[in-house]
Amino acid sequence: MATIAAQRDNSVPVRTKKKPKDAAEAAETEQRGYIDLLVSAIPTEPLALYTFLIAGIVATIDTGESPRLTLRWLIYGVTIAFIVLWLTASYLRQPKADRKRRLPWLEIATAVIAFAAWGLVMPESPLFAELNGDDRVISTLIITAAGAAIVGLLTGSLKKPASTS
Repeated sequence: MATIAAQRDNSVPVRTKKKPKDAAEAAETEQRGYIDLLVSAIPTEPLALYTFLIAGIVATIDTGESPRLTLRWLIYGVTIAFIVLWLTASYLRQPKADRKRRLPWLEIATAVIAFAAWGLVMPESPLFAELNGDDRVISTLIITAAGAAIVGLLTGSLKKPASTS
């Protein structure tokens, strides 16, 4: 997302039709286009850390023991904050000549929404642990549809040059 933010600062991030000639050209065009923008909205590294922590907590719970909901919600909230910090730091590490904005708020919002939806509907998430039966299924459907719709709407804006004012 930070790379996309820097690309948007300088031009419209559009996927090229030709195949890249070398690794440098491949890296430049790697995160362009609608599908690439949508997929790259999912913050992989923080998401992997969140999944690892939730799985570790669930693995330590014995039958009849507390599901540690407070800890799961805390990890969820901290991961959202971590995503904001992660993307901010990644953007600020871009060459200064490539950055025209203070922070890429649209890209950060897209990543947070993508994680927020995924983090709630994944198995053993804090919400998943609190709900049962039909409530779990209905909540998962609503959150997934809303998250996909919002990220889809934002992704359209990510294909346009960034406003630097």
